[in-house]
Amino acid sequence: MWNIAILTIMMAAAGGYTVLANRQAEVMEQHLTEASAESMANYRTAVVAYFRKYNELSTSVSLSTLRDRHMLRDWAVLDAPPSPPWANYRDTNGTIYIYAQKLPRREITSEIVHLSRNSILAGSYRIGSSNLQSPIYGDTGISLSALIGKGVPDGAPVWLAVSL
Repeated sequence: MWNIAILTIMMAAAGGYTVLANRQAEVMEQHLTEASAESMANYRTAVVAYFRKYNELSTSVSLSTLRDRHMLRDWAVLDAPPSPPWANYRDTNGTIYIYAQKLPRREITSEIVHLSRNSILAGSYRIGSSNLQSPIYGDTGISLSALIGKGVPDGAPVWLAVSL
């Protein structure tokens, strides 16, 4: 009889620990997703600041230039071997495109939309659609044709800005 009671208690404890471990894994995954989105936000802020301060005719700025000109915080972790995860492009109208060079390991589009306070300028690139796709607004009507031929992967997060 005691054996059954002890076995029941042990199984309940094991089940409880399993539930806790699963919950901790979900929380950790959410934190990693948020960190990736914040990395993109930091990069975007630095690129916009660069183009506003140095209104050169260049169409993009490298990560090393952002660091050399002190546009990025020293603690900003953006380097992901063999290349940084984010890229940028500025068209002739002054629209700045911040996008992922390869698909992030986690789906971060919803997080960047949240960080942008549900801006229509945050969404994803879809091959077969020439417009920015938002998880809130759907097809935004904002053209991403400037990114065609830049190797942007299907489903990559994109966050736009305007340099003034």
